[in-house]
Formats: sequence, C-alpha cells, structure tokens
Amino acid sequence: NINRPFSFHMELTDKCNARCVQCERNFIDKDGVLKERPELWKTEITIGQFKSIFKNYQKQTSNLTFCGNFGDPLFAKDIFEITDYSYTNVLTPRGDIQINTNGGYKSKEWWSEYGRLLKDKDHMIVFGIDGLEDTHHLYRVNTRFDKVIENAKAFIDAGGWARWSFIRFGHNQHQEDEARQLAKKIGFASFETSNTQRFHKN
Repeated sequence: NINRPFSFHMELTDKCNARCVQCERNFIDKDGVLKERPELWKTEITIGQFKSIFKNYQKQTSNLTFCGNFGDPLFAKDIFEITDYSYTNVLTPRGDIQINTNGGYKSKEWWSEYGRLLKDKDHMIVFGIDGLEDTHHLYRVNTRFDKVIENAKAFIDAGGWARWSFIRFGHNQHQEDEARQLAKKIGFASFETSNTQRFHKN
C-alpha cells in the first residue's frame, strides 16, 4: 500500500574506523592477519545524492535506519546535514531515525552538537559496546573503550537518546551485569544484549 508511510534501511558509507573480527569489510589472510578488503569503494552518499533519492518521498517516511554491513554511518561526511534534512523534508511529523555506530569516531564536541540537533526529535543512537575497558577492543578492533564512552556521554548529556548494544562473547559475557550498571549510570535509555552469530564454523 503506497499510501502508507515508508520505512528505509540505508547504508550511507562503506568507510569505518574499526576492524571488527569477521565483519564483512574485513578478512583474515592465509597468514592469520586481519585485513581490510581491498575491493571496498570507501565512499559515501552525499547530501546531494540523498536529496535526489528522496525527492519523491517528501514527508512520507515513518522511519529511517542508518546501519551498514560494511561501514559506520558516522563516516558519511554529510551525516549531520543528512540527519537535519531527513527531519525537515523526508520524515512524517512523528517519524524517527535510528543509527547504529561503534561510537569511536569524531570528537566529544561533535557528539554534543549532534545530541543538541536530535534533542527534541524521535531518534535512537545504538552504540555497539561489547565489553568493558579490558575486553571491548578484542572484537571492536581499532576502537578505544574510553573514547566510545566519552562520546556516548557527551551525546546523552546534550539531550540525545542512546542504547548500549552488547554482543556476548566468551571473553566478555562475565561483564554483562557490570556493563548494564555502567550504562544506567551514564544515562543510556536502554541496554540490549545478543549472542554472537559470528564464528559459527568454530
């Protein structure tokens, strides 16, 4: 029924700062070294392209989800402008945005500004934080736990809504309760867990 509001799930970029083990953007070579796939385009949807994509869907979308198989949405250079444009031109008056991110990119000042942009709008930023300081980086390679927490706190303190997404692994599952308490202390709106679907062959 094309008269009902649309819902779109978009991958804005295939760029990312992390090298998560067994993420589709990475591979383990014959020597056992974790590497980035050379065939990645390392590009993104620009604000101009985004406007063109949605030119026929003005005010007709109830939900936009920005989450990728290859990239982190925060690496799209126009993410701020895309977010702002989505609320003013694409979404219905009660429409919302969800963004999934590792949270380790950009400064705390940028995250504060982003929180202020979203403060009075329906949204949820899902931070992938898989453990605590001594375990998070074991899967989220190239990210720093303290940096992710700093960014999340800046976003929340500025009025943003955030969810802590915790993937259970053998190396971090004993920390779930402690992570849940930390999330509550920082001000995360919710805490979700899932069992990894990676490593199913081993």
